[in-house]
Amino acid sequence: DDLDTIAYKLAYDYELFNGFAYEIIYSRDGKSIAEVNHIPFQNVRRGVKNDEIDYDYFWLSSDWTKYRKGEYEPEFIKGYDKTDTRSKQLVYVMDYNPQAQIYPIPYYSNAINWISLDWHIGQFHLANAENGYSPSVILNFSTGIPTEEEMDDFERDFDRKYKGSQNAGKMVLTFSNGQDEKPELIPVQLNDSDERFLLLDKQVQQNVLTAHNVTSPTLFGIYQPSALGSKNEMIEALDIFNSTYVSKRQTKIEKNLTRVLGVDIELEPFVLENLEVIEDTPAEAEELNNKKIIL
Repeated sequence: DDLDTIAYKLAYDYELFNGFAYEIIYSRDGKSIAEVNHIPFQNVRRGVKNDEIDYDYFWLSSDWTKYRKGEYEPEFIKGYDKTDTRSKQLVYVMDYNPQAQIYPIPYYSNAINWISLDWHIGQFHLANAENGYSPSVILNFSTGIPTEEEMDDFERDFDRKYKGSQNAGKMVLTFSNGQDEKPELIPVQLNDSDERFLLLDKQVQQNVLTAHNVTSPTLFGIYQPSALGSKNEMIEALDIFNSTYVSKRQTKIEKNLTRVLGVDIELEPFVLENLEVIEDTPAEAEELNNKKIIL
């Protein structure tokens, strides 16, 4: 990879994990850096210092769920030390957080529950569409009261088969000895469920955007009926987003690469190009969202 590609990959990791890592390999004479390689951040684990190793070091594996297999066996690599130019090293960078001593906490961590909720809402609707929609019900058995252990076993088994967004809309299959013992399904009516989902969707969207310091949802292709859609307003919103979020994170990558590699690194800021001025009408604003925005 060239340096532009490496910088892009570092920035991508930085957004996902709030940290990034790359490998440097020195020349044979140890006087310069001969090679720089991006290391996927999820592949890195910190080593624990001990009596034998009192410096920073790391382990690398392409799949830590299979690290016992030969092809995924962890590889030892020393942490960055500018006084030692005899071996390859790993530059490991993470944002400071008093609650993160070993691994970074994602910048958007306060919205992780909302992000998860967004996935479950989508999974719920998808499962309903695939399985056929049925309303929530109370399942009542008329075969007597079982023991506590039997009730616990049944509840665990029932939850495993039918609970969760991925099981939405599944058919419940039961058996009985005659009409008197047949299970009774009592529908639970949900009032204004459609409106609730619409409201919840707006809450999810707002909390996710806020966690990412988004100044204008339109920059990310989200239509806002009350927002103006002119080029100048989008450029102004992007300038604010650049100054409050993008710039400081770009600077973090620039300063680190400059310090380690010994060359001046400057990442290009985002710009909007080739946008026509569009008036504030819903139809024309929607047209703006469909246009290609060059960042």
